[in-house]
Amino acid sequence: MIKKITLSAFLIIIGLILGGAGWLYTTQENQVFNFAPVSDGHDYNFPDPHEEIWLENENAKLHGIFYPTQANRRGVILHFKGNAGNIGYSPKMAATFLARGFDFIAMDYRGFGKSKGELSEAALLSDAEIWYDYARNRFPDDDLRVVGYSLGTTFASHLSSARQVEKVLLFAPMKSILDMAQRRFVYVPDFMTKYPFRNDLKLADADGEILIFHGLDDKIVPHASGVELKNSINDNDHFYSIEGANHFDLPWRSDVLAILDQHW
Repeated sequence: MIKKITLSAFLIIIGLILGGAGWLYTTQENQVFNFAPVSDGHDYNFPDPHEEIWLENENAKLHGIFYPTQANRRGVILHFKGNAGNIGYSPKMAATFLARGFDFIAMDYRGFGKSKGELSEAALLSDAEIWYDYARNRFPDDDLRVVGYSLGTTFASHLSSARQVEKVLLFAPMKSILDMAQRRFVYVPDFMTKYPFRNDLKLADADGEILIFHGLDDKIVPHASGVELKNSINDNDHFYSIEGANHFDLPWRSDVLAILDQHW
């Protein structure tokens, strides 16, 4: 009887593990992305002067917004947002850089806003390259800089390597999505992560200047995960741990912007 109970319990445990692993694998997109789609005819009603951008990448339709600066123009920012919302929330981030003399390009990933297409890591990284190439071709002689926030740091980090961007700014980056998965689901094997997004490997292959800010009170992307990137950047790059900053106030804090102005 004891052997039968032990075997039954073992089989139940194995079943639960396999079932849980299967659930994590099949729902992985919803674990990583908080999709926020809208219809193609949706009016964001942006308060600032802006221009809609439509790009195509194979079978994907990509939508973005261009904000021209009204200040003394210095260059262009290509911005990659976090994993929630859509470009309806872009004016706040845009204002930070418009005030500093930069035009601002924001876009939605597949499944967000008006952007559509099948999801994969390769497809999303290819989209990032399409957006960079668009900005570089539109402004061939301009100072083009890349900014990533939270999940968006994965695409900014990719471009730091794939396009050797001269200046890259990362707000609240993670070592990788793989690292985030390991911190949250300790016993899930690496091969089950469909979106590893290895920021650490990409930054290690970058030649440009990398500027990183991470809040010590970040409860979304642990500060410890961001710190892991210190081993990937060069001595001439900069990593700032911001006391009292959390995931949601980091890019707009006066102490962060003061440091940013020193470098940019």
